[in-house]
Parts: sequence; structure tokens; C-alpha cells
Amino acid sequence: MAFGIKLATSRKDNSLDESGFIIDRRKESDTFAKIAIVSSCVNTFDDLMVSPLKMYTYRTRSFNAFVSSTYTDGASVSTPACGVLSNPPFTLEIKLVS
Repeated sequence: MAFGIKLATSRKDNSLDESGFIIDRRKESDTFAKIAIVSSCVNTFDDLMVSPLKMYTYRTRSFNAFVSSTYTDGASVSTPACGVLSNPPFTLEIKLVS
């Protein structure tokens, strides 16, 4: 069974010069680690490297060739026990502000 988290962005694009977005993840009380870099036209990201019954927090920031933005506030989700989801992955919405 596939198990994962789908991150779907919901953002008001205040900038026209970003090259992409950096996605960081933290499990439980661990420190944040970069898990992906996606282009500016990407609106979803599937995180298939999660474990059942854990709390994950995600944050993002935009970047271009010269600078990176500050991070978004974190968005957290708890994963259910493996096999509980009838239609994995589920959706976590993260709002991005460039």
C-alpha cells in the first residue's frame, strides 16, 4: 500500500522572480531538513518518505539566483497507522507567501 503525504500549495504570488521553492520537513521534535527543491510552477509535492503514527511539520521558502525568502510558518500533520487510509496519500495544505 502506498503511504505518504501530499502537500498542496495555496498561495498568492506576490513575486514574479522566484525560481522555485525549498521544502523542509521536521519529524516530531527533530530539526528541519531540506527534502525537496521544486520549480516555481509546481503546486503539489508528494512526500512518500513518512512513517505511520508520526507528527510531521513542513515549511517552505522561495528562492531565485540572488536571494531566498524567509520561511513560511510550519504546517503540521499526524500520519495515521499504516493501512488505515483508504485513499492514501491525504492532502496537507501549506500557504506560501513570496
